[in-house]
Amino acid sequence: MNELRTANELRTAPSIASSRKSSTPSNSDQRGIGRGRDDRAGRGFSARSLVLSVLLGGHPPRMPESAARSLGALFGIPTGTMRTAVSRMVAANEVEVRDGSLYLVGRLIERQHRQDLGRRPPDREWDGSWWTVIPEADARTMAQRRSFRTEMTGRRFGELRPDIWLRPANLPTEVWPDGVIATTGRLDSDDTASLTRRLWPLDELAAQATQHLEKLQALTPDVLDGPDDIIPQAFAASADVVRFLMTEPLLPLSLLSERLSERLSERLPERWPSDELRDRYDRFEQQFQTRIRRYLLEGQREKTASDQ
Repeated sequence: MNELRTANELRTAPSIASSRKSSTPSNSDQRGIGRGRDDRAGRGFSARSLVLSVLLGGHPPRMPESAARSLGALFGIPTGTMRTAVSRMVAANEVEVRDGSLYLVGRLIERQHRQDLGRRPPDREWDGSWWTVIPEADARTMAQRRSFRTEMTGRRFGELRPDIWLRPANLPTEVWPDGVIATTGRLDSDDTASLTRRLWPLDELAAQATQHLEKLQALTPDVLDGPDDIIPQAFAASADVVRFLMTEPLLPLSLLSERLSERLSERLPERWPSDELRDRYDRFEQQFQTRIRRYLLEGQREKTASDQ
C-alpha cells in the first residue's frame, strides 16, 4: 500500500476548530455582552447555533424558552432574533416546543449521539479488523458525492482514495444506508500504523487537541466565579472542543503507539492528547454547566423582581 496516495495527502486539511471574534460589554445591557444587530452578533454564535449548542450538550436535550432568551442577551442577541430563530428551527423540525421548553428532535438526536461518542474513548477491544466502505453507484451527482463524504467523515472514516473509506472496526457496529458496499476484516498489511498516518493527519490532530487543552486550562480558574464575560468565552471554547471531538477518529491505542513513542522521546505526555482533552473537558463542562445554571437562575430572579 505504500505507493498509494491518500486524499489527506492531496489536499491541505482545514482547521477543525473555528475562531471566535471577541467583543466588549455594552452599557445598554448590564448582563449582556454587546448588542447584536442580526442573528450572528453573538460573539461568533448565531441565535440558532447558540440554542443548538445548549440542546446538543443537554441530557435530556431540553431548555426552557426563557433560558434561551437569557442566553441570547448574554451574547448580545436581541430577544426578537432569538424568537425568530426558534420559530425557524421548529419549522425545520430541529426543535419542538412543549410546556414552555425547547426539545431537540429529528436528525439532530442522531447528531447528539455521535457527539456523545466522541466524548469518551472506545470501550471495546480492537481485534485488528478494519471497515472498508465504497459507494455502490459509479455515476453520482456532485451533491451526492458531497453528501457521501459528509456521511463518512461524520462516521470518523479516513479516505484512502476518492470514494474508498477505511477505519479500524473498534467502534459500535455501524448500520449502513442503502447504496454503499461495506465489509470488515483484517487488512493484508504489516504496517497499519503507517496506513493510519496516511488516512488521518495525526500530528495536526495532536496539535489541535493540545491547543484546546491549553485554552481550557486558561479558562478553568474563572469559569465558576469569574465575571459574566467569561461565559461567552467558555461557551466558545466548549463548542470548539465538541466540534473537534466529533471528527477526532477515536483510533485504537495500538495504532498510535509509534507516535506516542516519538512523543515520549520529546518528553511529552504519554497519553494521546485527544484522550487527555476528553478528561479535561468533562471536568470543565461540569463546572461550566454549574455556572450557566447559576447565571440563568439569577436572571430569572431579576425578571421576577422587575415584574413585581
